[in-house]
Amino acid sequence: APGCATTLAHRGPDREVVVNLSNRIALAVENARLFLEAREAVQIRENLMAAVSHDLKNPLSAILINTEILERYSNAPVIGSQLGRIAGNLRASEQCMGALIRQLLDFEKMRSGRFFLEKRKISIADLISQIMSTFLPLCENRRVHLEIKSDPSLLEIFCDPERILQVLSNLIGNALKFTSPHGQILIELIKARELALFKVTDT
Repeated sequence: APGCATTLAHRGPDREVVVNLSNRIALAVENARLFLEAREAVQIRENLMAAVSHDLKNPLSAILINTEILERYSNAPVIGSQLGRIAGNLRASEQCMGALIRQLLDFEKMRSGRFFLEKRKISIADLISQIMSTFLPLCENRRVHLEIKSDPSLLEIFCDPERILQVLSNLIGNALKFTSPHGQILIELIKARELALFKVTDT
């Protein structure tokens, strides 16, 4: 009986040590999890900021170039169609920047896995118009020829237009960056069965 009493007396402190140790381990694991989540969030935010800042350069450059054109015309008679084209280019650049800013605000959705595409039908003519409004002034300023060829049977596509334009903006922007003056950038829209294939080629 005394031996049994001694054994029970030792169990109390041992159990307390084990509980304290378990609590500390659990706290350490939770802290490690929170640290990893915070580090991942910072990395995602940095990647997103880098992507958006890169993409913003194209519409900002387009706005700058069109503003310079307006300044050159300030003391000369201007044809109405020229003003209309410049205004259209500025509006397209503003819409592009607005879309990029909205993507930046989507950060929390992407981090939580709730991000989704907003797909709708868009005509190829509208898509080409948006591309030309943003990039034609940039190409003309760099003396690079921009050409778009589209399959006549390809009239519209079902997509998230802002995401498609974002991808094309990256491809065309990189092509423009590495194309020498008097070179060419060719954008082709090809029908591939039930899909539309976008192809960007530069000299």
